[in-house]
Amino acid sequence: MSWLSNYLYEPNLLVPGRRPVGGLKININHPYAHNLIAAFDGMSARNAVTKRTGAVEGQAKVRTPRGFEFDSDNSADYIEFDADLRSETAFGQDEFFIFALAIWPGGGIYPVFVANGDTGPGEWMLRLVDQRINFFGNGGSILLSSSASVTQGQPFTVAMARVLEGELYRGHLFLDGVADGVDTSAGGNLTAVSATAGIGQADLNANSWLNGSIALVYIWRGSLPVADYILAKKLNADPYQLWEPVPDAPFLPSEAIPPATGEDNAILMASNF
Repeated sequence: MSWLSNYLYEPNLLVPGRRPVGGLKININHPYAHNLIAAFDGMSARNAVTKRTGAVEGQAKVRTPRGFEFDSDNSADYIEFDADLRSETAFGQDEFFIFALAIWPGGGIYPVFVANGDTGPGEWMLRLVDQRINFFGNGGSILLSSSASVTQGQPFTVAMARVLEGELYRGHLFLDGVADGVDTSAGGNLTAVSATAGIGQADLNANSWLNGSIALVYIWRGSLPVADYILAKKLNADPYQLWEPVPDAPFLPSEAIPPATGEDNAILMASNF
């Protein structure tokens, strides 16, 4: 069976901008799969890279039309990483790249997308602060904030990268594939490992819960397959490109999504995400 006929099991993957709804797995031969340690498609707490499964905590929802949904008013609802992934996302001083596709309708003081660590040295959080993308790394006091704001109720992509440029670590934020926020002192030692590490929450703190939806999460650790700004731009243009169909999995048709204006804008519209 050719690769194209295999995609008949989930033809949405052939059209950038369509959210697939059939059975999926990570294409380990994709050029961006190098050093990918985690991928979540919103269908379960299962990491599609390692096949290990975490836990769905509180009233967090999976397998909704928008993936993971968090709609409570407390921090007890989140997707918990399995124990190995909690350790792997204690990045230490390694390079890493975190990506999420989300919708935030409002709510919470520090809405968190992905995080690891209780309050204290070594923790990190990719979150919103005053509607702007924010990365906080307590180990080394890494703090980046975007200048652009997230539009409530509209889908967007967010990414954070820490890369080594010469002898200097730099932290880069990306909103909808566009670089927005640089930290030239991002060499901190992010070592915390928390039982609450995962998606939608930072720690058991009433100010750190997410009200909204997360359709995709990717995490890379180590050298990136391409430059971080290229990875952020390409994932924003086609967030599902790393996935391939699982043969014989159920398929449901998906509505076409209007094209975006330019490759630098998130192309998943709220009507389909």
